[in-house]
Amino acid sequence: MTTYPLADLDRAVRDQRAGLTTKPVLLPAPDRAPTALPHLFPPAQEY
Repeated sequence: MTTYPLADLDRAVRDQRAGLTTKPVLLPAPDRAPTALPHLFPPAQEY
């Protein structure tokens, strides 16, 4: 299982869209997330 720190979110999303990840990258729904505050919505991580 691969998890990505927030700095690698763009790469994680690209990998997911390319079908290279087995764990989905959880992103907030576009209609619910304030676009001015993306840093308040980091991807979920398992510990």
